[in-house]
Formats: sequence, C-alpha cells, structure tokens
Amino acid sequence: MSDAELAPFVWLRRLYAGAWWFVHAAREPADLPEARRRLASAVTGVGAGLG
Repeated sequence: MSDAELAPFVWLRRLYAGAWWFVHAAREPADLPEARRRLASAVTGVGAGLG
C-alpha cells in the first residue's frame, strides 16, 4: 500500500492514542494537560491531512 492509502489508518491511530491519554489522565489527573495537548495535536494533524 502507498503512503496515501495508509494515511487514514495513521490518522485513526493518532486519534486513538490521543483518546487513550484521557483514560490515563483519569487515573493520573496531573497528566490531563498532556492528554489535552496530545489529542489537540492529533486532531490538528488529521484536519491538515483531510484539508
């Protein structure tokens, strides 16, 4: 598969990882700012790829 064909799966993986940071932050509230940063970065990256 080409990079372009794999891109949607990479985006999904980034969103999935960002969401899991919130699961982690539920147990470690001090990591909530990092969870927000990672999810925002993933959403920005996906948005750039879709645009």
